[in-house]
Amino acid sequence: MTETESSARSISHEGVRWRVEIVGHGVSGTGRFADRGIQLLRFTRENAPDEPVREIVTALFDLDLAHDREILELLQLARPPAEPRQPTDSRFDADEPAPDEAPPDETA
Repeated sequence: MTETESSARSISHEGVRWRVEIVGHGVSGTGRFADRGIQLLRFTRENAPDEPVREIVTALFDLDLAHDREILELLQLARPPAEPRQPTDSRFDADEPAPDEAPPDETA
């Protein structure tokens, strides 16, 4: 998913002011059917815009034209942001040879 020029708006829900922002977009599908636009929405509290609380991937839509009720439904469906994943396989360790490579010759 690529980053996009930010489009954001604010809503209130249960006494909390939320900021929702489009933070990325891309396409979904395979081959010639990779034509479904998707976007990543990030929800933050308005008083802490640098601390993501929830995220959700949706079909492309114009955030400015969406009804507050639709945004609130997305807020309720959204999940906490995923933690960055760390490689768990030694194939990703630059200090170790890949499984199909011979180890370096240390006799030279």
